[in-house]
Amino acid sequence: AVASAAAAAAVAVAKAVATAEQRYDRARRTAQKELVRELCDIMTDKDMLSRLQPHIQGLVCNDLTKVDFGACNIDWNTAGGLESAAVMATAMAYSSSLHTADLTGCDMSVQVFRKLVEEGMAKNKSLSQLILAENKKMLSGTGGEVTCAVLAKVLAASTSLEKLDCGGCDISAKGLEILAEGVANSKSLTELILQKNKNMLRGDSGLKACQTLAWALAKCPTIQTLDLGGCNIRAKNLQDLAKDGLAKSNSLTKFLLSNNQGKKEKERIDSSHSFKSNVELVFENAMKYNPVDHEVYKYAQELKQFFWTIWEKELEEDGLAGKKWIVSCRKILKLLRVSAWGWIFAEPVDDVRSGASDYYEIITCPMDFATIKTMLHNSGQTGMLSGEEGQAACKELAMAMGMNTSLKTLDVSYCGMGAKNLEVLVKFGLTQSRTLIWLDIEGNIGVMNEEEGQAACTALAKAVTTGALLQKLYLGGCSITDGQKDELCKAFGEKSVWNLDRTLIMRQ
Repeated sequence: AVASAAAAAAVAVAKAVATAEQRYDRARRTAQKELVRELCDIMTDKDMLSRLQPHIQGLVCNDLTKVDFGACNIDWNTAGGLESAAVMATAMAYSSSLHTADLTGCDMSVQVFRKLVEEGMAKNKSLSQLILAENKKMLSGTGGEVTCAVLAKVLAASTSLEKLDCGGCDISAKGLEILAEGVANSKSLTELILQKNKNMLRGDSGLKACQTLAWALAKCPTIQTLDLGGCNIRAKNLQDLAKDGLAKSNSLTKFLLSNNQGKKEKERIDSSHSFKSNVELVFENAMKYNPVDHEVYKYAQELKQFFWTIWEKELEEDGLAGKKWIVSCRKILKLLRVSAWGWIFAEPVDDVRSGASDYYEIITCPMDFATIKTMLHNSGQTGMLSGEEGQAACKELAMAMGMNTSLKTLDVSYCGMGAKNLEVLVKFGLTQSRTLIWLDIEGNIGVMNEEEGQAACTALAKAVTTGALLQKLYLGGCSITDGQKDELCKAFGEKSVWNLDRTLIMRQ
């Protein structure tokens, strides 16, 4: 009887394993997401799990290359989710082919993630990419600091992990300090993505975090890409990061700082020239869409003439010079809004109520007085590279560019940089760098405006003709004039390409 019972049990296990193997084989022949779903389905059945546990290694060892946790349709923050995490951790620990674990938006609890890391990722020898983007529950607050400590241990111990993406996870300044310790001791990390962690590097608490991250950059021998886009970095904190991190790193090739200028990165007016262009666009759109004999065309013409009149008056009274320009522009806009026909252009065109169903097909760059008012308001928001503090940051960043021997890409797009600060970056940095080939200054509206902008443009052209290795320059949204474009294209050489759509100058 005992022998018979043992034989029956053996047969049951054999059938379970055979069934699981068949289902796994089917899944392996389909898309990777289906494979993961099958694995989770098999392994979260408690009865099946107890029988399959000894055989998991054979099932997943050679075939599991990527785990997309978001595709598993599992609520990871329940008791069942914790069990699923335990099984997946075991599978990851055994797999010799796994290279990517994608947990984007899973919002796991710290407890569940720790189980995955300690029982799975920490034991895996092949994992090269760990993607944790948009996991605020896992990485924010004091609980997130615990998670950062776990990640730091993995970074320090792993010899295969090359990419860590923690974008949009609301990591705290203290959490970054802890994580930076792991980065400093990593033997394989090449890409660290920390973008959209808006409170991590701002203010006084972010200062120490910046200093620790800078130390980690200088110490880590493998780091090549650091993405800090949209992190609301303070200019003073950037100085420390550039001086003690970028300048001392022997491996960093990409330094990405895009969108460090506040809540409305792409909706600003930073000069009187830009204001004038946007107001004229309102009237040009009306005249483009409506026929010459239409009353709106006539009103647009009249209001445009009125605008030029009050514009010239402000110029004569020196109201558009220096820091007074924004006050004068607001006054001009108010006069336009309360004028006889101002109400027609006061708000964005409602293509449904107005019966102009094809308006946004014909007018690709719509503009109105309400939008201009918002853009003027946003101009009061300072960016990381604006003003005197921004100039000091630009100078420190420039000096670091000259000292660094590996940097190839610098992205300072949408950072509120003005013309004087660009000139500093060019004269003290670009002219000294012998490695930088890609510079992105897109969305810095004031860098090419008026006399200061022309000086910055000339300095940039001179740097390119006197030895800088720059091959790609992004200038989208910089209000560049035709003359400045010609000057830069000439500096880049006869075979340079001007891509109007993305406003790119490129050497061939």
